[in-house]
Amino acid sequence: MEKKLNEERNQNKILESKIKTLTKELEDEKSKNNNLTSQLNNANKTIKDLSDKLNSINFLKNDNNNELQKIINMKNDEINTLKSRLNEISIENIQPGEKILAICFTSCDQKINNFALPCKDYELFVRIEEKLYDEYSEYKEKETYFMVGGNKIKRFKTLKENNIKNGSIIMLNIIDE
Repeated sequence: MEKKLNEERNQNKILESKIKTLTKELEDEKSKNNNLTSQLNNANKTIKDLSDKLNSINFLKNDNNNELQKIINMKNDEINTLKSRLNEISIENIQPGEKILAICFTSCDQKINNFALPCKDYELFVRIEEKLYDEYSEYKEKETYFMVGGNKIKRFKTLKENNIKNGSIIMLNIIDE
């Protein structure tokens, strides 16, 4: 019986040793599991952060694209408006009822002598004045007025409204300062 008891004790010691080993392995596995769970949580947080950043980038990209498209549309509208205005004043685009006039400019200081400009009878005089100043820029800095047939020209009226006819000679006068 003593032998049996010793065998049981030895068997008990072996089982206790296995229990300790298995308990240690279990603790190690729990530690590994906790570590992997922590890494997984960190990875999920990183994925969420990157996803949020990507969403923000996509939002900004879409917003920038929308703003860019608005600017493009606005510039296209400006171009179309300018083309339309150019067509209105361009000599090449005569509308029904409009006439082409040739008018001549002279200046009281004799720097301009019979400078001819083609224009439309429905064109504002101020537009013709701009063309004259493109050629004679020194007059941009001076205070001037224009006369035709003894009458002072109103800048913001058309040639027709100012009674300017084909071949009219317009006198540029300088107001002494």
